[in-house]
Amino acid sequence: MITESKILIVDDEKTQRDALAQLLEMDGYAVKTASNGAAALNIIDRFMPSVVITDFKMPNMSGSQLISAIKKKNPLIEAIVVTAYGNIDIAVDAMKKGAYDFITKPIDFEHLSILIKKASEKRMITIENIQLKQQLSSVSHKIIGESDSIKKVLSVVKRVAGTDVPVMITGESGTGKELVVDALHKSSGRKGNLIKINAAAIPIDLLESELFGYEKGAFTGAESSKVGKFDLASKGTLFLDEIGDMPYNLQSKLLRVLQEKMVMPIGASSEHPIDVRIIAATNQNLDKRISTGAFRNDLYYRLSVIKIDVPPLRERKEDIPILAEEFCREFARRYNKNIKGFTQEALQALTNYDYPGNIRELRNYVERAVILSHSSLIDVSLMPSELKNIQPDASISIDNGLEAAVEALERDLIKNALETTGMVQTRAAQKLKISERVLRYKLAKYGFK
Repeated sequence: MITESKILIVDDEKTQRDALAQLLEMDGYAVKTASNGAAALNIIDRFMPSVVITDFKMPNMSGSQLISAIKKKNPLIEAIVVTAYGNIDIAVDAMKKGAYDFITKPIDFEHLSILIKKASEKRMITIENIQLKQQLSSVSHKIIGESDSIKKVLSVVKRVAGTDVPVMITGESGTGKELVVDALHKSSGRKGNLIKINAAAIPIDLLESELFGYEKGAFTGAESSKVGKFDLASKGTLFLDEIGDMPYNLQSKLLRVLQEKMVMPIGASSEHPIDVRIIAATNQNLDKRISTGAFRNDLYYRLSVIKIDVPPLRERKEDIPILAEEFCREFARRYNKNIKGFTQEALQALTNYDYPGNIRELRNYVERAVILSHSSLIDVSLMPSELKNIQPDASISIDNGLEAAVEALERDLIKNALETTGMVQTRAAQKLKISERVLRYKLAKYGFK
């Protein structure tokens, strides 16, 4: 029995409420009683019950009226109405006003116990959902932006955070993949820690022992046992960053963990179960690594039950001013500067740039500008040369006629598509929504090599 559950019994018949209170106390509940609705409302302020059991027919304030008053005070309190057999229609009306359920007289205590447990469970689920929404709100503000692409990322995070399915996060370096990981974990409701490990940053011969741990004497130098990352993340989340760099032989062991939910430290004689949610991330093209035999196809599909692609900054330029202003406020506080923002010219220079280093690069530029600034507005003179030297393409001008302007624009769009897809013509054609044959024709037409 969960002793934290508190019950308030409201009945104008003393014998009835005292008998019910005694039975519930024997069942492990903390119980208070009230003889009428007004007394019940006073007790609620001090006692904060999980469930109120109220008789329907009472003088001055009916059970239905009491429930309405309770829900105004605290909508999380559940209520069960006790009614005579012939008053079921009235009890149903009370349920419409917020009662969880009703029970008829004479009270079947076993049935009442079941109703109390179900009402308490409903209350806890409601509270957990509110907490999850609050957690999601608190972490989502770190994923800043108003673009459709970033709203799509946040929408997926909201829908899958409470599940235990593996998630694969893809995106270029510096796009904010780790912020998505933080949002998923903090909004998951999992009680354990978020443990992070970068597969590219740990030597190949040490990565297995870092993940699985080892027993004392498992190998030369193992003078004591070591807990692996899987166990450190128990009941929490394990984030495998740069999963594309994981050695092939270790990929098969990770696949088995995902399938069996069991791990065996190096040198151990038996496996043990784990409860861990796996999130992986990469900035590599895993399809290409699969085709070359560097990454297991079956592991990829296991990790990619849910896939979240974090867009590069150049594809969400409308978010650049929002991000820049947020970083400006952050660094102004850190360095104790009285800086209100950017001049229009500086903001335009920031927005025009394509940021191969994505958000990380933008953040660095803003920090530099805040440190160097001596006025309340950051001027374009504080921008690095690569931002200040960007000028609109002079060739796109109606002075040369409409046909020449259209060709200049088309040439620039093709160039941008090639650059943003790593010069892969198939992907560039998909981005431009034209066939590869048409793209090859236009590459030849505009002299691309």
